[in-house]
Amino acid sequence: MKIRFLGGASEVGRLGMLMDNRFLFDYGFSPSKPPKYPLMASNVEVVFLSHCHVDHSGMIPLVCRRYNSKVIATSATAMLTELLAIDSLKVCKYEGYHAPYKKSDIKKAMKNFEIIRYNDSVNINGLTVRFHSAGHIPGSTMFGFNDSLFTSDLNTIDTQLVSGAKPVKCKNLFIEGTYSGREHPPREEVEKKFLEKIDEVIKRGGRVVVPVFAVGRTQEILMLLRNSGYEVWLDGMGKTVSRIFLENSDYLRSPKRLRKAMNRTKVVHSELGRKYALRGDVIVATSGMMDGGP
Repeated sequence: MKIRFLGGASEVGRLGMLMDNRFLFDYGFSPSKPPKYPLMASNVEVVFLSHCHVDHSGMIPLVCRRYNSKVIATSATAMLTELLAIDSLKVCKYEGYHAPYKKSDIKKAMKNFEIIRYNDSVNINGLTVRFHSAGHIPGSTMFGFNDSLFTSDLNTIDTQLVSGAKPVKCKNLFIEGTYSGREHPPREEVEKKFLEKIDEVIKRGGRVVVPVFAVGRTQEILMLLRNSGYEVWLDGMGKTVSRIFLENSDYLRSPKRLRKAMNRTKVVHSELGRKYALRGDVIVATSGMMDGGP
């Protein structure tokens, strides 16, 4: 087994792990200014895509255009990869950067997806692979092969949205290390402080704007706020992502909770809606870094 990193080693983002010059695990870019792209892959037969975030999926249309590669992923990951790829084109155009692919490449890539489910075990081009939940976002996947495990981004703690990943026995472990040297406080404690701060701002007459990432964080925040009693508004791409998650409810820890949160949230559909949202208590909107969105 020969492993080569095309990106994502000793850095965060633009991950691409090439095995035996045939199998590629994730292929994304760093959405910096300008974007940072991974090294070019060779004649890739199959891409194992862990999840949709662009630092893992953003170069899928390019590799499919060049090599007509097959892409293995869950249904949630496939649908969200298409959504984020289209959005990436818009961002590149808006910011004046050259895009690595066209919209037609995205459509072509989507035809190459082969949908898998957790706990399935399949033989793909001579490689036997088993699929496990990564606990990162709905549909995120760890890939087990040849006594090895590729985790990509993972989370072992239950969140509002998904259940944490379970240990998988292996001899070789390829694992992300974004927070490997950091100790996080208990999640319940962080959530409690977040809600207390919102209470504090609203009680003194203010309004709260919560900048969020569309995939995962939007839904986590809305589920936290579902029983707050405040008037909560949602704007940005998180609306579409939430719908896709509910369409793939098998990957949610509690579809009922997310559906309840969405039903209790007012959604912006127009410029007039944005004016109404300004009268509410809490506005949840993309983008998470406050450098884009509506």
